[in-house]
Amino acid sequence: MITREQAVAYRLQVNHLVDRLPAGSHEEAAYVGLQDTAPRDALLGMHARMAGCAPSDWEHASLIQTYSPRAAVYVLPVRDFGVFTLGRLPLDADAVRRIDVLAERLCAALDGGERRGGMGSELREACASGRIALRWDTTSLWVREVLRPLIDVGEARVELCRRHVRCFGPTTPKAFSWWSGLSPADARAVWDSLVDELVEVDFEGVAAWVLRSDEDRLGRVVGAWGRKGGRVDVVLSEPLSGPQYEALEAEVASMPVRDPQVSVG
Repeated sequence: MITREQAVAYRLQVNHLVDRLPAGSHEEAAYVGLQDTAPRDALLGMHARMAGCAPSDWEHASLIQTYSPRAAVYVLPVRDFGVFTLGRLPLDADAVRRIDVLAERLCAALDGGERRGGMGSELREACASGRIALRWDTTSLWVREVLRPLIDVGEARVELCRRHVRCFGPTTPKAFSWWSGLSPADARAVWDSLVDELVEVDFEGVAAWVLRSDEDRLGRVVGAWGRKGGRVDVVLSEPLSGPQYEALEAEVASMPVRDPQVSVG
């Protein structure tokens, strides 16, 4: 049986939150997307995953922004833009045509340029077309047209599912549906196309799945942290040694936020 502690430890490991990636690994740090809902959350997410993160790295040339299915701005690798846009297109052809019509209307309004402002409620839905990119600087939202990714839509859906399982496993088709924005039926169909790569596990009495290649990477967690402004609250399941506490303080001090302070409970 896989415990919740083992699952959390696994997710920390595969999301590079145990050992940082080398400096410059922007695309790997954003492998499953970095949510940027609160001001520069994506930057903090990148800092947690990658060494040498600078305050401007959220707008690195290898990264791009768009809306997620749940109306949050995400920072993504440019090379994977199709996975996170076309990968969440519904399987119903009429629904896809509606999204394409919305995107065409918005692109016509943009007329090859970039516009400041939300451009209406249809923008979030149109982003699934792969033709709309954003730039959110915490005060303004800029919208521009980009070339539709060349990736096959079916391949994009399967890769999106694969990334979900890798980074959020043990997981289920229901969780993938919520995360991807696909309907439960569509999510199940995509999930079934990946089934040969999955292995079922007992997750505290509930059937769940991980990638077969990741089955032996389950471990344990010894602490958790949260942030409000510059204050970082740390909760530990076991005491720290002097050097470990100094390392924790140094880690908090390195965060790209104003006046970072640590509180250990």
